[in-house]
Amino acid sequence: AIESAQKRVEGRNFELRKLVLQYDDVMNKQREVIYDQRRKVLMGENLRDNILDMMRRVVSEYMDTYCDAKLHADEWDLVALRERVADLVIRPAADVPVPDALDDPRERPALLERLQSYVVTAYEAREREFGPALMREIERHFLLQIIDLKWMEHLRNMDDLREGIGLRAYGQRNPLLEYQIEAFDMFRAMMSSIQEDTVKALFRVRVRAEAPRPRGGVDLLARATGYQGGAEPGGGVAVAAEGAAASRSAQPAPLQPRRVAQKIGRNDPCPCGSGKKYKHCCGKAS
Repeated sequence: AIESAQKRVEGRNFELRKLVLQYDDVMNKQREVIYDQRRKVLMGENLRDNILDMMRRVVSEYMDTYCDAKLHADEWDLVALRERVADLVIRPAADVPVPDALDDPRERPALLERLQSYVVTAYEAREREFGPALMREIERHFLLQIIDLKWMEHLRNMDDLREGIGLRAYGQRNPLLEYQIEAFDMFRAMMSSIQEDTVKALFRVRVRAEAPRPRGGVDLLARATGYQGGAEPGGGVAVAAEGAAASRSAQPAPLQPRRVAQKIGRNDPCPCGSGKKYKHCCGKAS
């Protein structure tokens, strides 16, 4: 009886461990996707092509939202589509190539291609403005930052999902299957959010030129004089140097020790050795 009970307990523990691994496997697969994407960004692998693909996918999702292929063309919300694309690229809605009405659903692929080309062309204009090298650095910065923020938020949401997923069993549903389905939907929503937020950030970024920081002895001079300001490096150094020189010249010269001689009275013998009183000898002049 003891051996039989022990086998049942071991079998139950094995099933529990197996279930935990199945739950963990869902997160591990998602983690592999995110880490692989992050590695490619760090290595700079096809970064520009990746960003352009993101833009095309974002526009495609807008089309699915406002111009669902399952609906008739009369039911499409072209005004909302135009405004959404205009907000994406920070341009007037009137410039977005979306017609006021479409009668033929077969025109949908052409409209999608036109909008994707419009967004890519707008981005290429920004790339020419900043230069390819700087644009790649900007892309890397924002993409890494947004991936990290969205991934941390996704992990918290996944923890909340896992804590309450066991209650699905009371509704005669498989908790693991429900977890896998919802985890996939949440991951897909996170990836979509990463793409849209990255594209929006790249269209909104403004680069401010800053004066180069002083180096070497100039930097030491600035620190030594305590000068801190936003002027040009040369001007700042000149101000710092002149201020230091002025402060040094304004300081009083150090006092030198004086030798104090013993005072001679008028009726005392003259120190010259003549034997006369001081007032009748060397003291007459005083």
